[in-house]
Order: sequence, then C-alpha cells, then structure tokens
Amino acid sequence: MRNHLKRHIVQFAEIEKEDKVPISSTKRVATIPSMFHVQQWDANDAKAKEIHRLIAEMMAIDNQPYSLVDDTGFKRLMEKIASHYKIPSRAHFSENITPEIYQKCREKIRAQLDLATHISFASDIWTSKHNNYPFLSLTAHWLTNDFKQNDFVLNTTHLPGSHTSESISHSFTTTLGNWGISVEKRHLLLTDNAPNMVKATKDSKIPSEKCFLHTLQLVIEDSIKSQRSVSDLIAICRKIVGHFDHSALATSQLLAIQTRLGSKKKKLVQDVPTRWNSTFYLLQSVLEQKEALCILSAESVLTSLNLNQWTLINGILALLKPFEEITKVFSQTLQCTIAEIIPTVATLKLYLQKPSILHAGLGTMKSALLGSLSKRFDNIFENPHFMIATFLDPRFKLNFVSLEQKDEIKSMVLYVIQEQFQTEAMVASQPVPTANPSEPENELDIFQKRHDSYWNCFNELRGDSTPSCQSCPSFEAKVNTEINSYLSTVPVLLRRTEKPFNWWNLYQQIYPYLSYLARKFLSAPGSTVYSERLFSEGNIYEYTRNRLSPEHGESLTFLQFASTQL
Repeated sequence: MRNHLKRHIVQFAEIEKEDKVPISSTKRVATIPSMFHVQQWDANDAKAKEIHRLIAEMMAIDNQPYSLVDDTGFKRLMEKIASHYKIPSRAHFSENITPEIYQKCREKIRAQLDLATHISFASDIWTSKHNNYPFLSLTAHWLTNDFKQNDFVLNTTHLPGSHTSESISHSFTTTLGNWGISVEKRHLLLTDNAPNMVKATKDSKIPSEKCFLHTLQLVIEDSIKSQRSVSDLIAICRKIVGHFDHSALATSQLLAIQTRLGSKKKKLVQDVPTRWNSTFYLLQSVLEQKEALCILSAESVLTSLNLNQWTLINGILALLKPFEEITKVFSQTLQCTIAEIIPTVATLKLYLQKPSILHAGLGTMKSALLGSLSKRFDNIFENPHFMIATFLDPRFKLNFVSLEQKDEIKSMVLYVIQEQFQTEAMVASQPVPTANPSEPENELDIFQKRHDSYWNCFNELRGDSTPSCQSCPSFEAKVNTEINSYLSTVPVLLRRTEKPFNWWNLYQQIYPYLSYLARKFLSAPGSTVYSERLFSEGNIYEYTRNRLSPEHGESLTFLQFASTQL
C-alpha cells in the first residue's frame, strides 16, 4: 500500500504528517463509533420537556411508581424510540415535573369552578392497607350552563391521628377556601352515616345529606338480622365458600365436577361485610353451583344444605333482586342524582307491600325491610333538598309524592326562587309609570301627579280595575306561571334510564327560573361512589408504591382523576 502511495508523493507526505500528530492533539480522525454517536437533548430542550411531561402523566394515570425510570426495560424502550432523550432521575419527576403538571391542571379546574353557579360535594375516609396512611377525600360536582356534568377531585387530604369531627371540619373548610369556593356556591355535601362526618359538616356549616347507598346498606343489614333462619343460612354459605378459599384440593375437585357436569367453570364468591350486595352475589354463586356442591357434600365432609335452605336462598334472591339492581345503578353511573331517591324509595315501599309467592317463608325479613326503609328514609319526603330535586327532574315532577305534599313542594320552589332572585322580585313589585321617564317634568306635571295619586288611592279602595299606571305582573305571578306551565307541559317522553340534563338544556330558555334551580339541586350526586372510587379504583398505594409520601399521593390521585384536563 505504501509503495502505491509513494507514486503520489504529495498526498503521501500529507498523510505521513497526519500520522505523526501526537495522540493528545485536538485534531483527531473521526472513528466509526464517533461518527454514529447520538447527541442527547438538553434537559430543558422543548422535545425533552414534552417527553418528561408524558412520562409523568403516564405514572399518574396508570399508577406507575416513580422507580419506573430506573427499570432496565423502560430504559431500553426509551433508547429505542427516543435515542436523543436522557431520562431524568425519579427525584426530578417527583419534585419538579409532577408538581408543575399538578399546578397547571389545578388552574384549569379552578377556572371551571369559578364559572359554576352552585357546587355539590362528596367525601369519604380511607386507610391504605400497605402503609396505614389515612386520607379524607373531597370531590366537587356541578352542572355547566349547558347542563353538562362535571366531577373533579378537589383533594385527598392526609388525615393522621384521630379522625375527630374537628379535624375533618378543618380539612373541609381549608380545602374549600384554597379552591376559592364561596359559601354561596356550596349547595350540598354527601357523606356516609358516621357520627364524626355528620358533626363535621355541621361544624363546617355546609348543608349535608347522608349517602343513599350507605343508608340502604343499613336497611338490608336490619332485615337480615331480623330473621334467624336467614342470618344462619348466610353464615353456612360463608363457611362453604371459605372452605374452597382455603383449600386448593377442594377447588380442584369443584372444577373437576363442573367439567363432568358440562357446566361453566366458576369460582364461588365470598362476601364483604361493608357491601351488602356482595352477600347477594355469594348466595347467587352458591345457588348456581347447587348440583356440584350436592355431589361434593356426598363425597366429602363439605357442609350440605337441605331442601328448605335451597328454597330459602331462592326466596332471598327474589326478594332482594330490586335492591341489587338499584345498588348497581347508583354504583355504576355517576349521573344518578338525589332526584332519583324519592322515586326509588317510594317504588321499593310499594314493591314490599305487595304479596308474592316467591317470598314465602320470608315474612319477617320482608316486614323488617319495609319497616327499616320507612324508618331510615321517611324524612326525605319532608326534606327540601330531595323534594325540590325530584320536582325538577322532568321524569318525576310531582308523581311520587302525596296530594298534600304537591302544594307544599310548589310553595318551597316559589320561596327558593324568591330568595335567589330577591332584587328582581323587588323590582318586579314596583309599578311602572306610563309617562316617559326621560322627559323633564314641569310644575304642572308635578301638581297633576299629586292630584292623581290621591284619586288613585280612592279608585283602589273602590275597587276600580283601570288604574292610571300600568303594573307589571308580580314576580310571584311570573314564577307561578312558569311552575304551572312546567307541570302541565308534557315533555318529550324520557325513558326511565335517561337523565334530565339534555332536557333542561333544551328547555332552559322557556323555564329560566326553574332551570336555574335545576343547575343547583340536580348537581348533588345520589351517593358518595365517586369519592370512594378515588381509593378503590385509584389504587395509589399499591405494593410498588407503598413508600410514596402522602403529599405525592395527593397530587397523583388528583392527576389520575383529572386526566381529561391533561
């Protein structure tokens, strides 16, 4: 090669000179690896910051731990899809990126809250099983001008120490103050039936009601305890299911018998004390596996049920089926409002009053259901929050209350509207003169007005129907006209499963006063389900995140349920 290059003396001399350059020289020949070296983005580069944000949002939405950025698989993925990107440390995400996203998202939601006329709330207390951190949730619920439902997490406050009404009340007032939600905007707070929560709402001076599903849970518990044969049967079924939960051999035997019978392979369901419908599903799963369980009890030491007990299970399921459907509806949809509670309770009471052969042998339980339902819910038929909300739902109006209560509800609605529109009511009550107020008055006009005012009083006492000045219809008359029109007008037929919000959006121009009230009273959810889901579905504290600080847990919960605003 050198002999060949010697023929080209000039070029060879230059190459020889370059070969003699010291290694420490700044001029180096580019090697193959250096030619393919990827220049990484600066941490503040726009593209890098966008990826920072997306990773932080993924952590919040998908419950990923901050340690994700240290995982080998994640690093390999990012190197493949974004080789210019340098992954920051987990501390950078937790201390800088996530708080920045939280603040921006909070500002967006704050702007929406400022536009709301009235806001309702729901709250629940939960303790993590992984680190025993207790949290108090507070969620906001309101209707926009076009009757769109909005539900957002305001806060999940770390609540260390004793959960006294004072500490809960302080958390409520602090959170609402931080969000700038004035007293005038606070419509209603839904909580469970715990005494500390009830007292906390009173101390906070926030109007409150108890969660419908929590109260329904107590009704079912009362009825089960009332009939010994029912409570004993449930205890036996729990023992049967527990046998399979603790024995892999018994589970495999059950699956083998299901295969032999050609039935669907299903596991038995154990219940949870705080969810009555899980007891319903326990009995349902036992009944579904009746044939397989009977075969197993004949072949092993498994507890068996007699014919009367199998019949009793059928009866219990038939009796509680409407309660299970109602619980499912209120649990699965966030569109259920307190307007649906009076119709639901009235329908359940009528259902329990009717005799049925399917409920044979359950007379005591059925009577206890009706008695407990009346005891725990009869107050809602005199409660303005529930009565007015039901009236404002075009599916119900006054159809589920007694004749005496119909006039009472109309009076309630009129009173609330007058309270909300005091200024307009005062203006509407003043007579409007026929003269043009812009024209200057001379002395003769003033004298004539004094003269007319006396004879106007005379005419008023005499009962003349033609006063000299035209009075506007009174505010009360205007509102009553609107109420009567709303009640007499047959709306576009709404199915039972449809919600009233679209209807009100279409008719709010026709019923301006009532639509204003609808935005207020229909904002209240029927239960605290949304607030409870922050913990049951959020799963912020899992095994891989059990060392997460309460402050970081709060911000991640907020972002997870505000994902539409990210």
